[in-house]
Amino acid sequence: MKVLVVDDMREDRKLLRYIAERQGHEVFEAENGLEGVRVAIAERPDLIISDALMPVMDGFRFLRAIKADEALASIPFIFYSAAYQGKKDLELALTLGADKYIIKPLEPKVFWREVEETLNRGREMVSAVPKLVAEEEEYLRKYSEIVAYKLEQKIREVEEARRQLHTLVDNLPDFIARFDRSFCYTFVNSSITATFAKPSEQFIGKNIAEAAPGLATEQIRLATESIGRVFALGTPDFYEGPWLMPMSAKTFEIRNFPEEDGAGNVVSVLSIARDITERKRAEALLLNQAQELSEANIALKVLLDHSRRTESELRDKMLTNIENLTIPYLNQLENYVTQVEGHSQLNLVKNSIKDLATSFSGKLSSPVLGLTPREIQVADLIRNGRSNKEIAALLFLSVGTVEFYRDRIRNKLDIKNKKTNLRAYLNYQFKE
Repeated sequence: MKVLVVDDMREDRKLLRYIAERQGHEVFEAENGLEGVRVAIAERPDLIISDALMPVMDGFRFLRAIKADEALASIPFIFYSAAYQGKKDLELALTLGADKYIIKPLEPKVFWREVEETLNRGREMVSAVPKLVAEEEEYLRKYSEIVAYKLEQKIREVEEARRQLHTLVDNLPDFIARFDRSFCYTFVNSSITATFAKPSEQFIGKNIAEAAPGLATEQIRLATESIGRVFALGTPDFYEGPWLMPMSAKTFEIRNFPEEDGAGNVVSVLSIARDITERKRAEALLLNQAQELSEANIALKVLLDHSRRTESELRDKMLTNIENLTIPYLNQLENYVTQVEGHSQLNLVKNSIKDLATSFSGKLSSPVLGLTPREIQVADLIRNGRSNKEIAALLFLSVGTVEFYRDRIRNKLDIKNKKTNLRAYLNYQFKE
């Protein structure tokens, strides 16, 4: 079966096509009654499904044109549309020869069941042979009533939409204005009139300089040039800058948009100005804080570098003083020591004094490792190749105690239970 779908709404046509094709039917489309007549003549459909309210030629005139053509008059015609005037829509449709008036919206399955029932039982409330309205005046009267009602309804809808839009625009904090090709105001919202303490009448028909003489010349120039670019190029234009407002100076982001007529000509410019003073202030504060943080980081780096240099200088100076002042006295003291153990003790003292100024003892003393002073002594002697027995003799400890310290050192260095030579590890990790 060939089905002709006539509706000005593309999505509605698409839905009806889907429903009919799911039933295995061939579908043709038209977006108004006039186009529907042409398609019907060319394709001779077996069923017409049409909307009622459409541009160019609406559904009622389309139905009348179909029924006036002998070759098309017998085609079943079903309205699928909203009911704008209740029973009058239905009465006029059936009087003109429609087989059914189905009111939108319906579930697809329910809708198609209605279509099939209509096709199976034939027309409702009319004879098998379609009959035109006997009285032309009666048809025109009914048709005029329905059209007038539809127009009134649409006007009310448009007015309500305009009222809601006006309420929205008037309650926005942004400055919203419209300019004609003479760069004169044709509309301003309440934010503008409240800020400048002027009624809208004192803006309409005037340009920016005339309506707000307190604005700086540069502000007026920027605004006028931006509006001019929109008229010339037909594309939106954005800029931001300081504006001297009554009692204050603020920064605004201005967006100008073209408004076109039906032929695509720019006839006006819609201007929206948003106060971004606080945003700019916050951005400046963040930038200043970032700069201060960067400067602080630089100062800290300089301080750390200076601290490292000072530490190195102090260590070198201390080592020099030890070598030049302390060690010579210890060397002289060796001449008076005759026992071997005494010499070992003196060597231990000299090495310990030297290690005070070396990086090895400094590293071992790190709080991260947590070595005790005695463990540092044992680690230093291990690093220098002393055996447990020698360490025990030098530090007046038992061999078992030295082994205990060895175990604790390995544990703190995280090499316990590993096949790692402690002396080699100390020399590698804490080399001077």
